[in-house]
Amino acid sequence: MFVTNHDPRRAPDGSAARTPLVPRALAAAAAVALLLPAPAHALPGALDLCGGNSYTVCVRLSDWTFGTGTGAGGNGLGTDQLRFTLANGTAAAYAPATVTTFLIAGLGSAYDVASVSASSGGPYVGVSSGTAPNADNGFAGVGYATSPQPSFVGFDNGGVTGLAAGQAATLTFTFTRPIATTDFVDGDAWRSSLRFAVHAQGAAPEVGALCGATSSKAAWDATGAPLPGAGDARPAGCGDGGTLTGAVVPEPATLVLAATGMAGIGLVARRRRRG
Repeated sequence: MFVTNHDPRRAPDGSAARTPLVPRALAAAAAVALLLPAPAHALPGALDLCGGNSYTVCVRLSDWTFGTGTGAGGNGLGTDQLRFTLANGTAAAYAPATVTTFLIAGLGSAYDVASVSASSGGPYVGVSSGTAPNADNGFAGVGYATSPQPSFVGFDNGGVTGLAAGQAATLTFTFTRPIATTDFVDGDAWRSSLRFAVHAQGAAPEVGALCGATSSKAAWDATGAPLPGAGDARPAGCGDGGTLTGAVVPEPATLVLAATGMAGIGLVARRRRRG
């Protein structure tokens, strides 16, 4: 028996073998990737927040944009500006409650807000750790540890006008100095130090009678989980239908009835086939 040592780089006839197209394409793509600059911090997607110390309040934060300048290559926002969309997804059962205050705390460094503008629902008053009306707006009782809360921004319209259920507004914050995306974002996730809080006011008197108040406050961490001590234990009947999706989770008794009904339909169909 003879064993021939074959060079895998050459064809059986001795000519140079061709490199398959797929490996060559992958190698070329890898080489190009090495030449490209590293991607900038990616902004997380929409963040849905639900909670409350009286009744369930739901908001959605989305479309975050940090200013990169107004010149060539910029996104139209100054480097001292932040813009995002705030939507009130609170169930109609707690109407006409409106979102009147929203705060972002735990920033990387101290921020002061020069102004806040809104596409609808305004006017709003910019707040920061040094100028916030009512100190921390009472959020110390729903998970904010200190009063006033260090390094936070948000809006407070004094309870006069807010976002009603189903409404959304694009908020643009202008700071007193350039801001850094990395103070808000770590990679493609929110910085773990961030906290969010919301205050809804103006629910119907019957809601207040059932839930103990016509306003509700809530606070969450960067993942959207309620903060410890955030008063997320609401009275019975005050947490129903509060999700942004409006999905209704069937109660166990309802599931039993549904299963019994389906079984009955199956039995009737079986008897008809036998008949």
